[in-house]
Amino acid sequence: MNDRSHPPKKWRRVVTVVLAAVTMIAIAAMVAFAVETGRIVAGRAELQVAADVAALAGAGAAVEGPAAATGEAVRFATMHLAAGESICPDQVGVRFGSWDKSRRQFTPGDSDKSAIEVTVTSGPRPLFFARLLGKDTCDIQARAVATFAPRDVKLVQ
Repeated sequence: MNDRSHPPKKWRRVVTVVLAAVTMIAIAAMVAFAVETGRIVAGRAELQVAADVAALAGAGAAVEGPAAATGEAVRFATMHLAAGESICPDQVGVRFGSWDKSRRQFTPGDSDKSAIEVTVTSGPRPLFFARLLGKDTCDIQARAVATFAPRDVKLVQ
């Protein structure tokens, strides 16, 4: 008497092995995606620290003029590392303009130079696992804005 409601034990083993293999491949793909994403996010965080510090340094030196502010911003940005590599001066962009507090927006311009925007880019970063999907590199960028107010001191008798 052959019970057709349950497949033979041999087929159960084959199905179990196939499902285990498919599951392991899926888990390995998820781990690879998590590692790749973690590397990108960590590199972005390092660039953000460099941009923040550079913007603050540039704002602090802005009372000496735009050239001094730009020099300080670039100098402080290049003191940092991104993904274990030094940040080069050509990876740092500096613009002057104004900051609108209500809209939280930077507007570049020559008339009102009350804010400095620093953008730090990291060139093409090689990807490991994304190559399987046809993506070899990715660019990472961070931006920071700092405001400054010139302080005039008047001595009144």
